[in-house]
Amino acid sequence: MKATIISSVRQIGSGYEHKKTILLLLIITLLGCTEETIINNYSAEGLGKVNVYIEGNITNEEAQAKLIAEIGSQTENIYVQETTQLTDITINFSKNLRDIVIKDNLELKNITINGSHHIMNDLTIGNQYSYNYYPIDRKMENITINGIIELNDFAFYTHGEQAKNINCNDLISINNYIYLNIIGLNNILNFNKLKYINKLKKVDGELSSFGSTFQNNIYSSFQIFNMPELVEVYNIENLPTIETLTFPKLKKMKALYCEYYIGFRNFNLPQLERCDYMYLRNISSNDPSCTDCISNPTINFPNLNYCETIALRDLQLDTHKVNTILHQFLNVTPVSSKNIILDWNNAAPTGQGIIDKQNLITQGNNVLTN
Repeated sequence: MKATIISSVRQIGSGYEHKKTILLLLIITLLGCTEETIINNYSAEGLGKVNVYIEGNITNEEAQAKLIAEIGSQTENIYVQETTQLTDITINFSKNLRDIVIKDNLELKNITINGSHHIMNDLTIGNQYSYNYYPIDRKMENITINGIIELNDFAFYTHGEQAKNINCNDLISINNYIYLNIIGLNNILNFNKLKYINKLKKVDGELSSFGSTFQNNIYSSFQIFNMPELVEVYNIENLPTIETLTFPKLKKMKALYCEYYIGFRNFNLPQLERCDYMYLRNISSNDPSCTDCISNPTINFPNLNYCETIALRDLQLDTHKVNTILHQFLNVTPVSSKNIILDWNNAAPTGQGIIDKQNLITQGNNVLTN
């Protein structure tokens, strides 16, 4: 193309206007060739798009084809949102991404995300604000997340009464916050390798007349709730509803706060060594409509050696459990200035429990019981 145009220039002659016209044509042609070359390289090198959108009235097949065509080395964000007939989606990627957002979908049922030892900023599934008259994010049932080892934030909101099966197989660290609000009964959740929550961002929660500002929220009902490797979390607000809740390796947390209702019968923290602030209260225990509320739960933390404040209120604890906690806190540091609040329960301490309560007060602790 270049040779042909240059030859034509020579044949036309030396007139200024003719030369000017031909040079303009040459520049336009060269620019066109350059643009075409860029487009070809864009495709050949697999750059992909920075932001990939799956939206609207797209089918499963069209969505998968679009993901394959548009995810590339420069992709940062993937959005699956406001679809009307999409039921299944599989997102495969081979680089660190920034965000994946999947929300406001009418029919989406099955989600699979496959990385390969990758790091992300944010993973959001579902919309926090979904109301009965706006039926979005109500069909999700099976969510599998593979190959993501580190996230800054993880938020999961699902609606609809069907059970959800959620498996996060490779995630090790959530650097900032986790928020789980999963509607429905008999849900299954497995975080098989998760060790740290709030690994980097540690913000103290506060209580006020407007509620709390604790950052990690687990508000759901489960048949299976599994975090077998969790070692450390900074703070948690709300706990899942399940017969027996166990964090088998959890050793350290700053604060545990659960006030609205208690939905577990047994709470096991066999390795917990430090919890600065523990506040568990069953406000809804006397509300007949709260069918999930559990009275007189068993709470086990045999290795706890540091706690500044423990408040177990409205749990309808029996005398034996009140006595056991008072006796255990004789050996929990700090020796003085602890707050031990066990009031608004069914029973007051008796026998040795009364002696232990007085010894704790003598040491300089604040102790409240029935």
